[in-house]
Amino acid sequence: KDRIKSFRISPDAFVQLALQVAMVKCFGRCKSVYESASTRRYQNGRTETLRSVSAESHRFAANMLSPACDAQTRSDSLRQAAAKHIARMKECMAAKGVERHLCGLFSIYRRFGQELGIFAEPDIFGDVGWRTLCHNTLSTTSNPDPHGVVLSGFGPAVEEGFGICYTTTGSGITITLTSRSAYKDAMMQFGEDIE
Repeated sequence: KDRIKSFRISPDAFVQLALQVAMVKCFGRCKSVYESASTRRYQNGRTETLRSVSAESHRFAANMLSPACDAQTRSDSLRQAAAKHIARMKECMAAKGVERHLCGLFSIYRRFGQELGIFAEPDIFGDVGWRTLCHNTLSTTSNPDPHGVVLSGFGPAVEEGFGICYTTTGSGITITLTSRSAYKDAMMQFGEDIE
């Protein structure tokens, strides 16, 4: 964490961007990434969904994997992608995210739709964009307390996905990866790609 901060890069953004480079190596492209963002500053606040894949992160991953890309371009794209990630995190933490709100509306429809006179699923929830976004190939969270539990984890959100919990300390980054048994080899390769 200290070394990453010495480059004036957020450790969380750094890890998220490393995960995206590994994802492109593993899957051949960026897929949906879920990262939890705390909304605890609000009464009864829990989390919002931060979507860490952006045009900037996509460009960074492409630059990192291109042998023709020079170091300055890679560095510049890292800084741009990290800045975008931090801006999104701040929006989510300030309750300016929309995904939890939409998930709440979907839950209300599923539980009470008929009572409310809604007999067909609202179009947004059947949209290919929504379904793609909610197919969390990487389900991620950071463990912010380096003095607490360092090794923690959770299962993947989708069959072919990975659950990823990471803790940054002054001297290192601990990442716990999980997958379904059928995807163990892909998970092991993904871990190597992160390194």
